[in-house]
Amino acid sequence: MSNDEFTTSRRRIARIGFRTPRPARFGTHDAVVIDLSLHGAGIQHPSPIKLGSEALLRFRLEKQEHAMRCRAIRSKLEMQQHEDGLVQVYRTGLAFVGLEQEAVSLREALRKRANRAILLQQANALSRPELAEMEKDAASSDRIEIGFLAPWLKPKPFLCCTLERGRKWKMVRVSKAEQPENGFTVLAEESEKDLDKLRRLYEDGSAEQRNLIQLFAHLSISETG
Repeated sequence: MSNDEFTTSRRRIARIGFRTPRPARFGTHDAVVIDLSLHGAGIQHPSPIKLGSEALLRFRLEKQEHAMRCRAIRSKLEMQQHEDGLVQVYRTGLAFVGLEQEAVSLREALRKRANRAILLQQANALSRPELAEMEKDAASSDRIEIGFLAPWLKPKPFLCCTLERGRKWKMVRVSKAEQPENGFTVLAEESEKDLDKLRRLYEDGSAEQRNLIQLFAHLSISETG
């Protein structure tokens, strides 16, 4: 089976989908490229990107560094299942802006990628495992393990609940079980009923009672470790 997938959208634009996402940067945002065409790219990232914003998308493909100016044209929040739990990520569609010279190197890289996938498919069809292995090795020569290139894709098992002005709560999934200055951190799997009870107790509690709630939250997390 090929390491990459080639698809054609309703607009008939050939697109390569990477089985292992490529490490990338969109402006100041850490990201991974999940699919690519001559017209744009699909990326995943941990923090929101404003629609209409433009920046350079930097990534490596076929042992070459590419820098393409892009515009964010669509984005949505997704929950993905990984080995250790659910992960919250943003998926954004980027359109290339003013390609010209940059398109030449990208077109060549995509052509090499397409040729490799075709050869691998032919090798599999002809039962030529030695050729298939050679092509797999070449395809994975510049791949990086997903946990290393994008640590933000690792599950965040805790929920940090911070009480802000106006008695409003900010709820954020986090990877560390640290207690906030004004609020508490619990396991993300806590029921909404228990969370609501803790929030109300914290809102109405004295400084000492709030400290006890934080201690209770800390001990609850420690027991599961």
